[in-house]
Amino acid sequence: MSVLSALNNKFIRRVRNAVESRFWRMRLYLRRKTAAWRSRLFTRKLMIRRLREKEKIKVLFLSHLPAMWKVDSLYLAMLAHPRFEPSIFVIPHGNCATKAERKESLDRIKAFFAQKGYPCEEWINDEGVPKASKLPKEFDILIYPQPWRNVVPPAVDFMRHADHLMICCEYSFHLGTFEWAYNKWYQNMAFVDCYENDAVRELSCRKKYNHGINSVTTGLPIADEFLCSKGVSPWKKQAEGVKKIIWAPHWTIVDGLSDLGSFSNFLSIADELLRYAQASVGRLQFAFKPHPLLKKTLYGHADWGKERTDAYYAAWENGSNTQLEQGDYAALFMESDAMVHDSCSFCCEYMLSGNPVMFIPKNAEAQTSILNEMGLAAFYAQYMGHSVQDIEAFIENQVIRGDDPMKARREEVTSRYLRPPHGLTAAENIINAILGNTPN
Repeated sequence: MSVLSALNNKFIRRVRNAVESRFWRMRLYLRRKTAAWRSRLFTRKLMIRRLREKEKIKVLFLSHLPAMWKVDSLYLAMLAHPRFEPSIFVIPHGNCATKAERKESLDRIKAFFAQKGYPCEEWINDEGVPKASKLPKEFDILIYPQPWRNVVPPAVDFMRHADHLMICCEYSFHLGTFEWAYNKWYQNMAFVDCYENDAVRELSCRKKYNHGINSVTTGLPIADEFLCSKGVSPWKKQAEGVKKIIWAPHWTIVDGLSDLGSFSNFLSIADELLRYAQASVGRLQFAFKPHPLLKKTLYGHADWGKERTDAYYAAWENGSNTQLEQGDYAALFMESDAMVHDSCSFCCEYMLSGNPVMFIPKNAEAQTSILNEMGLAAFYAQYMGHSVQDIEAFIENQVIRGDDPMKARREEVTSRYLRPPHGLTAAENIINAILGNTPN
């Protein structure tokens, strides 16, 4: 055997040994991971069985922003149910970087619950200090306000509380097709992951790591808020017959703020629309309902900044026929006459009011490309506009004169996709899912 041949054989043996070693190590690793996964599944099933055997089930609702409190009907249903003991912990939003921002965040959410008459406990103070390193073990179920990790302080991160059962009730309808809309860690970890209809639930089963074993068609509590809204009217008193219009701009005013791009038309119509509202005293009443992140985004914009932004918000808040709305908006929607917006999440939410709605698309092709079956149906049940002149025409024709050819299409979207199933509220369906009860 030549020296070259011997070297080749030696090299081949080394490669083979390395590959075999990697193979067996990987096989052992996968066996251990599979065993750990099976162990977690067994533990989870045992936790669920024990939960359903308990006389009292303690549920903790975490809340950081009034606008993201979308589980009101579920909280009230549990409060009235003999087997549930719900509690609320308030926390500052995870994006609050300073003590002043944390204090403002906490003050706003505490005032919100005080107005509702709901008892709540401050779990993290304005210094950013939690009461303990983890949430109390005494709670059987945790319900987070959003399925994102960066919106809550690290001390209450759901990844640190995998020893609790969790319920995922999204703060908005599932309109998109992106995997991240269904396959976040919280959605996979949840004991019950709630969906508004079978079409969306089946989509989640195709997207999720766990193949949707925890996905349940219950309807969303946010639908209950609109369909069962009995709140005090938030609208300023006006003369009889004045039409109530909502303007709800999104926060993505420029590219780079979101992976989805810029969808908001705020910068191009903000000043002109305010002037139109101010000139409509006695005929129209406007509510400015900005996305919670818009104000902070405008603070950092070169042409706006804090002073101009604060003055703009104040102009809406203090006008005789205008108002600023930054909190709960179910009653605002249900007692309005129309809405103008560019936020996809409102496509379905406002549909529940039954009123005409105009969408201001910045890039309709890009926006519709990410929508699922339900999202597309809702999107095309709206009137489309591109300018303040289009908004004026919409108000004159569809709102004041009542020429509303889209009405039947909106009603079809509501009945087919948005109303909770089984003739029950979403809250009742979720409670049944928790207890393992199957509706007739």
